[in-house]
Amino acid sequence: MASEKEKIKKFEGLKEFCSLLLTANKKYIKAIWLLRAEESLSETDFTLIVLLNDFKIDSLIKKHLEIVAIKSEKTIEEKYGLKIHVGFSMLSEYFESVMMNKIDV
Repeated sequence: MASEKEKIKKFEGLKEFCSLLLTANKKYIKAIWLLRAEESLSETDFTLIVLLNDFKIDSLIKKHLEIVAIKSEKTIEEKYGLKIHVGFSMLSEYFESVMMNKIDV
């Protein structure tokens, strides 16, 4: 079980990752979700889902965001020893899932 000090360090790493991702791309990102948050702080692998506003972006901007995410993942792994896996979801798909009352949302 991770100590409080280790949990704080992991939280700081996740916070820094989100800051790196949001720095130049805030207007395209609607949310960043950490999956299994309670379990995650005792592990070193994290899964994040980034909700993108696909009404404002094209494929070139999405590719840029993916590249920034990969670079940020490497930065955090080197600095904090945390492995972050990022997935992207589109706002239109999320909204459609909510409207269809899908439980997995």
